[in-house]
Amino acid sequence: MGAKWLYQLRSAPGQASFPMHLFDRWESLGAKKVCKWKTMLTQYKKHADKQHPGVPVDKASPDVYMIQFLTDAPDKCYLVVRQGEEDRVMEAGTGMNQIWLTMNMSNSSTPLFDQRMSLSVDGWAYRLGDFVLRVGSVAARAHA
Repeated sequence: MGAKWLYQLRSAPGQASFPMHLFDRWESLGAKKVCKWKTMLTQYKKHADKQHPGVPVDKASPDVYMIQFLTDAPDKCYLVVRQGEEDRVMEAGTGMNQIWLTMNMSNSSTPLFDQRMSLSVDGWAYRLGDFVLRVGSVAARAHA
């Protein structure tokens, strides 16, 4: 499995930075545009009881991430459960999304997990020698 890195481009105050600038830079280095790519990630946290706001949420409860690689594996989703030092990854078909939503949006009881944040990454993949570089824009949306 290859190494993966995430670099964040920050421009000087008052200047806007665009992924197009990075695309041009990779192409000037000799990288060849391979394909478009898109990834979606949603973070869930244990549901807090709103009827008893003074009761803290269990700190040992797991964080859950639902990840979809829409261009690489459009028919699969990955559920990552992080609890303490241990990560568990489950690979499933996209039907898992509907099961997860049904389980957490049931009107008959309180949901198990609340959606906290969702990320959407959209960009281009480039081949530079033996490396594949993925450059894209990240759109984050926080949920209450």
